[in-house]
Amino acid sequence: MIALVSGAGRWLRANLGGGTKDFLDNEGARKHEKDLEEVDKKLDDWRKDIDRIDEDAKVRPPKLSDVSTRDLVIVGGTAGAVVGAGVGSLSGLASTWLDDPKVDVQWTEHKIVDPTLKGFTDSLTPDTGKVPIYDGNGNVVDYRESVKGNFHRFTPQIEYREVGEWKEPKATLTHTSTGSSAVAEGLKGMVIGGLLGAGVGAAVAVARRATGQVPGPNSTPPREVDDQGKVIAVAAAGGAVIGGGLGLLSGLLEKAHTNAQTVKWEVPVVQQKEIGQIPQDHYHSIFDTTHEADIAKRSVTAEGPAMHRGLFGMRPDMQDRSIEVGGDPRFSVTGQVVGGAVLGAMGGVAAGVAVNVMRKYI
Repeated sequence: MIALVSGAGRWLRANLGGGTKDFLDNEGARKHEKDLEEVDKKLDDWRKDIDRIDEDAKVRPPKLSDVSTRDLVIVGGTAGAVVGAGVGSLSGLASTWLDDPKVDVQWTEHKIVDPTLKGFTDSLTPDTGKVPIYDGNGNVVDYRESVKGNFHRFTPQIEYREVGEWKEPKATLTHTSTGSSAVAEGLKGMVIGGLLGAGVGAAVAVARRATGQVPGPNSTPPREVDDQGKVIAVAAAGGAVIGGGLGLLSGLLEKAHTNAQTVKWEVPVVQQKEIGQIPQDHYHSIFDTTHEADIAKRSVTAEGPAMHRGLFGMRPDMQDRSIEVGGDPRFSVTGQVVGGAVLGAMGGVAAGVAVNVMRKYI
């Protein structure tokens, strides 16, 4: 076959190419010569392709006995990390997708009470002091307690009557899915998968001793492979793109589940109000005569609801309150994209390392 192709090329050059003596220096002859050169180049390429058929195949099936224990552990660990990261990320993504947050509102009832002054109580506190006792010579021999007066204090008696009620909400957001984000689950899966994979690789290295498939003098040595850094870089870049895409999808799914629910209720308007007067606290001296009518009054205030007159009598003033529940996502879109890209790049590096190790034996 090789001789046939070479002969065909020589015949074309001898019979169609012409020599320098018969060469016509015109445009047609030059075009004819160029076409022959292209035919000659194609024939040469065919010859090279046919020559490769006779070469030994560079790809060979890997044998377990050729792979070192170190490479078994590396391949197992990196492959496990890649698979674990993928499974974990998809699990987290599914968990976010299936999540259906619910807002549970519990209502607590409160009474609205209005204060009323019903009177007061009073108390006397003696003001005592020590008075000296003298002997016949004018010397102090002892002291005795003596009341100089009384502190008169007044305490208001306030009663509260119910004039209405109001309900206070306690809102709780409950997620139907307890899983975390795709990035967090992917990182967890990468760690677990890497450890399990490395353990499997080590177990295979130990188990192959039972079959005698251990590296030895007759094992085929691993070949030298080029562009290992390039393979890792390409795998890392691809992983970053895939991880960033998964993170974006995870963040958007979480954001879609965070529509806020508004809870509304009413609360009474509370104010300090004067409900009456009682006597002012004062001091009674034993040397003075105090008339209760002369004692000043002080106002008594208490916190109570502002009231207005309605169709059915006095009613408390109410004001509106509201809260939004469920408006904050558990994780942001930006955080998921960045985290997913980093996680994907790490997985890509692991995949690149595994590919480079396998290239040495295939």
